[in-house]
Amino acid sequence: MARNVALPEGRQIRDFTTAVFDMVPIGGDIHKELPKTDPGYYFRPHKTILVRTVAEGGRSYYFCADHRASVAALGRALR
Repeated sequence: MARNVALPEGRQIRDFTTAVFDMVPIGGDIHKELPKTDPGYYFRPHKTILVRTVAEGGRSYYFCADHRASVAALGRALR
């Protein structure tokens, strides 16, 4: 969304961080788009959040765990 808002204003947003918190395991390299023959190609969080949003700079992270643990751990780490 940030890029969509910045573009008409002539601004670019390139270096930012994204994360996926999910309980679905992702196979292969989380930073590369899977081939269309792989069912994981159609898993939006992998393709959109982990690969495409940081293609021009930035970092992406994938956390596969129960949300009660992973989101709580993120909250503690950010304090």
